[in-house]
Amino acid sequence: MVSSMIKNVIFDIGMVLINFRYREYMEDLGFSMEVQEIFCKNIIENKLWGDLDLGVRPEKEVICEMKSRVSEYPAEADVFFDRINDIVETFPYALSWIQGLKKKGYRVYLLSNYPKKLFALHAKEKFTFADAVDGRIVSGYVKMVKPDPEIYKLLCMTYDLKPEECVFLDDREDNLKSAQTLGFHTIRFQNYEQAKEELELLLQESGSAEETDSDKKRVLGERLPEKIFGIDHYAISVSDSEKSRKFYEKLGFHVVKDYQAEDGSVRILQMENDGFLLEMFCYPDSDPTPDFVETLNRDLHVNGAKHMALAVEDPKKAAEYLLKEGLIEEMPAINEGRLGRPYFFIKDPDGIFVEIITC
Repeated sequence: MVSSMIKNVIFDIGMVLINFRYREYMEDLGFSMEVQEIFCKNIIENKLWGDLDLGVRPEKEVICEMKSRVSEYPAEADVFFDRINDIVETFPYALSWIQGLKKKGYRVYLLSNYPKKLFALHAKEKFTFADAVDGRIVSGYVKMVKPDPEIYKLLCMTYDLKPEECVFLDDREDNLKSAQTLGFHTIRFQNYEQAKEELELLLQESGSAEETDSDKKRVLGERLPEKIFGIDHYAISVSDSEKSRKFYEKLGFHVVKDYQAEDGSVRILQMENDGFLLEMFCYPDSDPTPDFVETLNRDLHVNGAKHMALAVEDPKKAAEYLLKEGLIEEMPAINEGRLGRPYFFIKDPDGIFVEIITC
């Protein structure tokens, strides 16, 4: 019997929602069996593919090394990577399976080892389910791979998930074992019929997400209004993403997502601090912070966003820490707020105000 209610279903992608059809793909390209074996050994089933999944090395560098390992087949190597969009196909059940779960009240996420550039291509061209899920963690973007426990922790932290309320479906036993050690329910995917049946049984034992929500409302009656909206993030634009990252790291934030456009047009960082998500946009041609921001935090009669606020137990100690870390040049005046909470302000590298307030 499942001891806690399952609210979230997490899918691996490869060989669960999509067919990684690399053999058929090479047959479509007209490769002989001999060439297929050479490409499998030196590209697909090689550590280098794992390097693409991890995303630490530049993809162009890894692909260049892959091609060097099959240097006797330069034409085949070129066509292999030129047409690589066709190396996968979405299983016909993928979208309807996810949609069915969501209709029953479950949230659905993806957790996959996948090269960054290839994922972006396939999400656009091949995945019918890409926009149907509630969230995803993809190895090439976060520079971690399964079965590293940290990538599971990142999923939970990013989407505020509790492992005991999640079931994870993957075709690899080593990936499932890591999830199990963290408290996830798991199902080894062998085929759609088998996995769907096991999932339905597990969810039945856990209790319906819809039934649980309605039961809570029935018990609490009018005291529990229906929740429609929840806090997600606070967004700012910055001129230097690395400079801002270091600044906010000293305020207790850590990076949970790091997106960089292939053409260098934008970098988006998401940083988290005790459930507070800060999203930063950085464009190479960004404009400076407008002059009115300099007084906006104090001019409360002017409509507009004023500042973000971080809670501290002792504002004086917080100010001493900021001074020591070089984030401020002198001790600030600690003011008594009209609502009875001492506070002071600092500015980030772009002049955006951050209020430090007593919790």
